Amino acid sequence: MENIRDDIHKFSRGDINAYLIGKDILIDGVGAQYFDEYLVEVESFAGIGNIKYAVVNHCEPNRCASLIKLLDINPNITVIASTAGLKFLSRLIEKPFKQILAKDGMCLDLCGRTLKFILAPYLNWPDSMLTLYGGALFSCDLFSGNDCAEYFADNLMTRSDYARLALGKLKSEKFDLILPAEGGAKTSGVIKDYEELLHKNSDRAVMVYHSMYGYTYEMSKIVKEIFSGELEIYNAAEDGAENIASAVNGCSALIIGTDTINADAPESIWNVVAKTDKIINKQKPCMLFGSYGWGGEGLYFLETHLKMLKYKMFKKPFGAEFKLNDDEKREFIKYIKEFESIVKQTSKL
Repeated sequence: MENIRDDIHKFSRGDINAYLIGKDILIDGVGAQYFDEYLVEVESFAGIGNIKYAVVNHCEPNRCASLIKLLDINPNITVIASTAGLKFLSRLIEKPFKQILAKDGMCLDLCGRTLKFILAPYLNWPDSMLTLYGGALFSCDLFSGNDCAEYFADNLMTRSDYARLALGKLKSEKFDLILPAEGGAKTSGVIKDYEELLHKNSDRAVMVYHSMYGYTYEMSKIVKEIFSGELEIYNAAEDGAENIASAVNGCSALIIGTDTINADAPESIWNVVAKTDKIINKQKPCMLFGSYGWGGEGLYFLETHLKMLKYKMFKKPFGAEFKLNDDEKREFIKYIKEFESIVKQTSKL
């Protein structure tokens, strides 16, 4: 095992890191394919029988399969995890095990050492948490990878709200070393890099539209003209549902313009919605508008579905029969400005 600092040691295989504090506390683990090597190192350095606690910051199988096997060897190990973590582990281990529930901000004295736990859900799983000990932050996935910007873009951009909450919790903590679940150790200076990345992403809205006859497209051009924040625009019929959904997952607000075809929103709009993340988009501000010829059912079916997905819907959809008249255009401009003010307020929370 590699000595990191004082009584902190690291075992690393396949970019996955597992840590040992002293000779009695494990932090995370490795996948089943690395268990034999892991077992040899833990046994030779500390002795499996001496391990008293195992902190599980994230129980994805490539992180905790080794723990499941270790419990077969030493069932006296006490597992520490979040509520979701203990629930997941109960399904994976499939037999009773000693456990301690880690609550947000809770400190525990373990073998004469004080560990503090900070919940960081959805970074990347619901069970994720961070652990502080001796000026070091065991950061799970929050600061993983060797290139923070690249890792953030690939893995956390779509969870920027959760990352922002976690960073807020860390502001009052003192640590100078970050030990992630993947990649090399980092200094606390990377927090500033993350904050800058989050700031760039905080006011970015996405607008996706479909327009058969061009009237909804004309409305989208008004949105583009009036909306003063950063706005990415996608044509649902041309830009690909996967690509658009990825942009939606990483934005701070969603705007959808849809026409109504055969008493429903078009398939390309539904495809985008179907591919968006159902967890991270909860409470995301969303505005609907569109042109229609008869009943405009597409707008209202879409509104009902987005409400079920827990988007924060803005008023009722702004619909227009065929094209906007002058009075409707003035009202639509007011509608857009009011929505943007809500987006700005939300991004500052």
